[in-house]
Amino acid sequence: MLAALGARYDTEQQPQAITAISIVGIGDRLSLGADHLAKEGLTRRSITSTLIDSPALMKMAVDDKIESWTFPQGALSQLRREMAGGHPGLMTKTGLHTFVDPRQQGGRQSPSTPAQFVEVKKIDGEEWLFFRPLPLNVALLRGTTADEDGNITMEEEAVLGEMLAMAQATRRAAGGGRRKRICWIPLF
Repeated sequence: MLAALGARYDTEQQPQAITAISIVGIGDRLSLGADHLAKEGLTRRSITSTLIDSPALMKMAVDDKIESWTFPQGALSQLRREMAGGHPGLMTKTGLHTFVDPRQQGGRQSPSTPAQFVEVKKIDGEEWLFFRPLPLNVALLRGTTADEDGNITMEEEAVLGEMLAMAQATRRAAGGGRRKRICWIPLF
């Protein structure tokens, strides 16, 4: 699906300015996976736990051609569940006093990336990192079977990962309508 998305952009220049979010790094460290999204105009932002698996996307971040953040994998996973539940974000100590802390890089991987998803909060005198919800309106979800109403089954999938939370978070962010575009592929 990522290859098809990249190919569609090559021929139609659509979609444009997407925010690609993945909990894990996606790719073979050569040219597959998220590297299909490494096209100027197609991708505006990348939010993931690592860019090492997608060298072309990593180069776009280093060259400041996209906004890019890397956050701890567990924090992204828990944030997705918080978003699915309609919570305002995730409070955690994971990443405190590291490059994820907004007093350092805030997880930013490109020079002009804004500091907008993580902030330090104090509760009872203790510092915590607060991860804000991420923008969602489409999810690509790998499943065994699907029907025209968007119901997806996972009975033959090797790893369920955060698929349910991903679908729920996207549905909630998209307004919860029955015909919203929800199809997430946990890209790992």
